[in-house]
Amino acid sequence: MNANTRLDVIAFEQRPLKQPHRDTLETCSLEQLRDVQLRRLRWSLKHAWRNVPWYRQQFEAMGLHPEQLEHLTDLARFPFIGNAELHHHYPFSLFAVPARQVVRLHACQDGSARSPVIGYTRNDQEVWAALVARSLRVAGAHAGERLYALGSHDGASAGLQLGAERLHCALLPLAARGAQEQVRLLCDFQPQLLVASPAQLLALAPELERQGVSLPGLSLRSVLLGPQPCSHSLRQELEQRLGVQTLALYGVPALMDPGIGMQCPQTRDGVTLWEDHFYPEVIDPHSGTPLPDGQFGEVVLTTLSREAVPMIRYRTGEIGRLLPGTTHSMRRLERLTGRDAAPLRQSA
Repeated sequence: MNANTRLDVIAFEQRPLKQPHRDTLETCSLEQLRDVQLRRLRWSLKHAWRNVPWYRQQFEAMGLHPEQLEHLTDLARFPFIGNAELHHHYPFSLFAVPARQVVRLHACQDGSARSPVIGYTRNDQEVWAALVARSLRVAGAHAGERLYALGSHDGASAGLQLGAERLHCALLPLAARGAQEQVRLLCDFQPQLLVASPAQLLALAPELERQGVSLPGLSLRSVLLGPQPCSHSLRQELEQRLGVQTLALYGVPALMDPGIGMQCPQTRDGVTLWEDHFYPEVIDPHSGTPLPDGQFGEVVLTTLSREAVPMIRYRTGEIGRLLPGTTHSMRRLERLTGRDAAPLRQSA
């Protein structure tokens, strides 16, 4: 290797890592946020109406046109979409762009023979990377750190990879098969953040205890839980056994997973929703009537910037309520699990 091609290791190691700046919308005022939401919602409705025949048919059957959306509350007049429609229009009938503009495809694994397919344009992928990076940074990740995701590679792993790269972090691409191997990898690579589901952590805890391995002793600061909601009692158990803080990393497979919201470690008072790209509603699961903030009901999300597969009023099937923002102007989502959510689900 000659002098012209030799890497100057010392200069490289001393070069400071630049932390990506917060985008202006993350810290905007509530008034600015509502203005952005209205403009993007109008675009999303028009985009779906012009390019997805099913949406046009649904709108026209209800005597609606995107131009009739004058206020955010007018969204309640438009039809819902749910998993039944996603299955019926498998695989590409709900796509709003030609195939040549789709750069990524993911199947939402729901156990069915025809799992819904979600696509991303290049711009969709950029938004995904930015929102996952925002979530990881809010969770406390810094440039140069390592993240370890338990489990196999899937759509969520792809999103984590995009976000980690945007934040200048390294996602360890390791899909171990058993708890013993997972513990070994944690000891070898010592990540600062771990991404896992509650079930994966429950399976890992006994092996950590058997080997006498302390996660804080490995420099691990936090565990990001997703995508399923985790009860308060289970989170307490996990934190007591693992010795680290857990935070909710929110995503919905049919929309974006992860990247829709993140729990802030300073307050841990629900998931802050990234409302500049997803407009949230809570409805009565039986009548479909919108409920005011603070009341529990079914969570409904509308994409505000999605090009490939716009989703207008997607019924998530989750039970939760919207609360005012604390660390951000964007609202928080508190989700119910198990017995607490069962009565509302049964009323649908």
